[in-house]
Amino acid sequence: MAQHSIEEIRKLQLTGKSTYIVSLPKKWVKAFGLKSGSQIIVSQQNSSLILTPKEIAKPLPQPVEATILISNKDDPETISRKIISLYLTGYNYIVVRAKDERINASQRNTIKDLARKKLVGTEIISETSNEVKLQILLSYPELSVEKALRRMCIITSSMHDDAIQTLKNLDKKLAQEVIQLDDEVDRFSIYIIRQLYNTTTEGSSSKRKNPKRYRALQPARLFRIQGNRKIC
Repeated sequence: MAQHSIEEIRKLQLTGKSTYIVSLPKKWVKAFGLKSGSQIIVSQQNSSLILTPKEIAKPLPQPVEATILISNKDDPETISRKIISLYLTGYNYIVVRAKDERINASQRNTIKDLARKKLVGTEIISETSNEVKLQILLSYPELSVEKALRRMCIITSSMHDDAIQTLKNLDKKLAQEVIQLDDEVDRFSIYIIRQLYNTTTEGSSSKRKNPKRYRALQPARLFRIQGNRKIC
């Protein structure tokens, strides 16, 4: 079907005490074979509303599984960065597979520590000598960005207070607790970036190409920068 840009001005009407309605162009309704009772998806993009007949709406497939191939020579920290990158992109399953016969002990321990300490909602669901498979189980409704950010701020504030006390009293035990809290803040910051990325890439391909939506990720990246300065 050919696409045409048509602009019309229609009046907003109030029905009852709280329901606003606006009529749809008859040609548009007929073109898509709509009738009374047909379902229409209403989505908001900035200051605009987009109406899409449910029958033709095709949600974009979300990334499901990604595989990282490693060798015994690969630095564990490099493997960690690759896993975090896939986690941020929204993959639900991340497989780390060895090109050689097995994943060495240092690499395996790094993967386990990363899943436990840095990636919210991530579990190791299978493990063999040459492969470790991670699954991200936590979704947005269970832990919203707002809740994660609030928790992150509370922990960071506590870290600042403890860091000052550590310097005043030269308390090594408290200093170690501050370091552990730093890992907790990193967990939430990485999770927030993942959720914001998923939000900005939902919907049509035009949204993916809209730079204004991607600028929403900039504050989230600052979380990581500030995280590195928390106790400096």
